[in-house]
Amino acid sequence: MRLTPLALAMMASSVLVGCGGSSDSNDNTNQGPGPVLPPPPELLNFAIVGIATDAPVANAAVEVQIGGQVYSVQADDSGIYQLAFEYEAGSLGDDEMVVITATGEGSQDHIRLISQLGSFKAIQAQAGDNGVLEPSESSRTSITQISTALHLLAQDTGVSLSDDAALAEAEAQIESAELLELAALIKVLADNPEFTPEQGTILELLTPENGQSVEQAIEDYLLANGLMDESGQWSASFAAALAEATTETLNDQAVTRAFSADELVGLHVVTATPAPGWVAGSGTLIQFYQDGRAEVQNPNASGYMMRDNLSADWQVTAQGQVVLSYDDDALGLLQFEELSREEVAERWGESVVPAVFESFEEVKMLPTQRQYLRDSLIRLSDGAVNTIAMVRESKVLIVLDEMGIEWSGTLPYYTESQQTTHSWHLPGDVASVWQTAPTGSWALPLPASIKGLYDEVAWEYSVAQQVTLTEDGDVLDAQGSALGEWRFADGVLSVDTESGWSVTILPYAEVDGLLSAAVLTNQGTIRDSDISWIAQFDQATSTLEQDLVQPRPFVLNAWINTWQASVSEDGLLDPASAIWGYLMQEDGTMYRVYPDQWIDGDSEWVPGDYYFYAENLFNWTWQKEGAHEFSYQGERDYGSVMMDRKRNWTAIRTLSDGRHLVLERSYMRWDYYDTPELNFEGVFILPRINVLAPLDLSRYDEMYQRSESACSLPWFESCSYNPAPMTTESLTLPRD
Repeated sequence: MRLTPLALAMMASSVLVGCGGSSDSNDNTNQGPGPVLPPPPELLNFAIVGIATDAPVANAAVEVQIGGQVYSVQADDSGIYQLAFEYEAGSLGDDEMVVITATGEGSQDHIRLISQLGSFKAIQAQAGDNGVLEPSESSRTSITQISTALHLLAQDTGVSLSDDAALAEAEAQIESAELLELAALIKVLADNPEFTPEQGTILELLTPENGQSVEQAIEDYLLANGLMDESGQWSASFAAALAEATTETLNDQAVTRAFSADELVGLHVVTATPAPGWVAGSGTLIQFYQDGRAEVQNPNASGYMMRDNLSADWQVTAQGQVVLSYDDDALGLLQFEELSREEVAERWGESVVPAVFESFEEVKMLPTQRQYLRDSLIRLSDGAVNTIAMVRESKVLIVLDEMGIEWSGTLPYYTESQQTTHSWHLPGDVASVWQTAPTGSWALPLPASIKGLYDEVAWEYSVAQQVTLTEDGDVLDAQGSALGEWRFADGVLSVDTESGWSVTILPYAEVDGLLSAAVLTNQGTIRDSDISWIAQFDQATSTLEQDLVQPRPFVLNAWINTWQASVSEDGLLDPASAIWGYLMQEDGTMYRVYPDQWIDGDSEWVPGDYYFYAENLFNWTWQKEGAHEFSYQGERDYGSVMMDRKRNWTAIRTLSDGRHLVLERSYMRWDYYDTPELNFEGVFILPRINVLAPLDLSRYDEMYQRSESACSLPWFESCSYNPAPMTTESLTLPRD
């Protein structure tokens, strides 16, 4: 029971009267003035204003929980709420996390959405002096399918959401595509009568129990309701509803977060979502300028191949989206596709068919090229890392002049839209991790003249190189020869090479000695952008040599493709994209171990099932070449040609969790016995940073059992291993 100041004053008065009336006239004891009561507690007010919507949740019951206190209000017909409450000063802890929920009524009683606002201290600071938290001050006051998906997936990371830092850490781990997909699924369950749950709320259905993940809870519901089959395929009607809900989510400005122009000028870092313990190994850089122009990393650029950035105009729409409109010369690489008459007619129109096909031709290799028109950027969540959906619109041209065909007017084209999701660092969140000049030995991406395997002559590639940054500003290569000069200012390393390239490196993220850096490489008219790993050499920490030979059931795995959160699930790597191992023996022999899919239907295995295959078709051997230099090599006789291969690793450092950073490169040579003029050789894997660490194959239970059944690993005692391929001749082709 809370007492008003008037009641407290009356109580104080009655106490004083009572004391006076109880005095004894015969008592000579001196009576004091009575007890001094503390002042009544200060009463404070706070309010939260927002909306409950995936489509508006009319008259929703909105509750905010701060520690053990719950305050509630009913939203209006449009889902808009104003939740005001009074509290005694000190009764609500500043560090208490604030969660707000909205529950529908009547036909919407299955809808229960949630949003994590942050700590009470944080939202008080956002609200300012008037104590009213408005949507313009915190987008989290919108209780939506996105905020609900964000909350569920943040909990799913295993990070305790006990403070603002932990909440930010958990949300940074959420895979961007998974966030949008879950938000769309919530909208389908909320709004589509065909898929609305018969009992319980959406939040209850999707909240994992008994150690499940959110994905497992979703799969259980979809399987139980016939919306997904055992192979993971959605029903046609559910897939269509999900696609529609995705589009509606992206187009609903009450659900998405608006951009403001003043937060956009500067360098943007766009990547896939890094897995815990990793930083991004690749991505896209975009520079927004004050004058409304933008410079965008060329989609055709890779970690090695340098391409000139694209130019565009940018603007913020009335809906709070960002639109990049590309200049007319924003063209992709020329591609060749084998297309039929019907496909050409469907894409470019019937009038094009007689121009490209002879009367006797039904299928033909045709040149096509993509012209980038515009990108629409839609913010799904904000924070230290934003989640962004990008819709890219392009023209796909059939390049008739490449075929020597004259065509009057504009080249035939059709338009295409592609939607992707990304983790997005806005300029305010792109800051250098370097506080002082990075002297010493580093693995840095710098241009080098290299003849690749399929190159006729050497080209300039941006590759990882071992360099030393001396105290007096020189850049030296691994042999001590001069490469150029360097300078350092405001956290950015600038290198001017002897060959005329200017390279700036801004490392914006670091995990235990592995850094992700924004790299800008310029020469003349070429302005190339990229995101790359860099690392400082500390070979004294390297324990790679001790990990080369692994005991059964371990292999030494290459983890270069595992930094993306999307390639792992429940702690296990996706076999197809992330497992590539080496089984090195004490005697210097070696197998390469990778997953392959069973193809032959005449067996107990299902075609497409993965198993581990140890390949030794090249009679691989490994060796130590120097104090921190290791290699493996092999050769294979194909009958008419001999192929030689070699891969080198130079140890960079070992991280605290045992992962080994190495500078990796490989070389290949083809020698034709009868036609030596066809011989060719060159660098197959251009120099790069890779990560090596042991991997326990037995964690993949079913794959491991299939491998024993196939006798495809050399250590099983129940069978006699044969390194010949178990499936098709395709396994004999080179793999890396």
